[in-house]
Amino acid sequence: MINIAIEGFGIVREPGRSPHPVYYITVSQPAHAASWTVYRGLAAFRTLSDGLRELIPGLRPCPNPLPGSVQGMAGLTGSTVDNLTVQGLHGGAQQLQAWLQHARLFPAVEETSVYRAFCLDAANVPPPYLETIWGEGRGKGMGEGGTEGGAGGRAGKGGGRGEGGWEGGRAG
Repeated sequence: MINIAIEGFGIVREPGRSPHPVYYITVSQPAHAASWTVYRGLAAFRTLSDGLRELIPGLRPCPNPLPGSVQGMAGLTGSTVDNLTVQGLHGGAQQLQAWLQHARLFPAVEETSVYRAFCLDAANVPPPYLETIWGEGRGKGMGEGGTEGGAGGRAGKGGGRGEGGWEGGRAG
């Protein structure tokens, strides 16, 4: 069993592309005293949703937390983000966290390759040009309580995918 919690978010402001949100997700395996952080944009949530829904009947689709698309983010410049945008991203994080919890109600979810990839790939590797908006400190996320991974661009403990599958994130 693993725990998964969205503990922050930021904006990737890559030159030549529209800014887009990235959510900081702490994944932990209490049985192995391991935790790590993955950074996922909305496309990763859609890929996870599509992949799981092909395999698991009855799983509802992942919500679109930014109605109308992320094109509204294109107006963001520099390090200023208005409160409505921050509130929208925070609300989006809550919606995505609720969907992740819903997905975990299906026992087969954690055994799928698409879920494992979502939780393990590029562990502790924040994307370039990431500007943290919320999640600077450690502490309780939006899900099932605090975990020990880093948020806000800090790497958590552990290392990601290894020979032992889920155990690849085990702390050393």
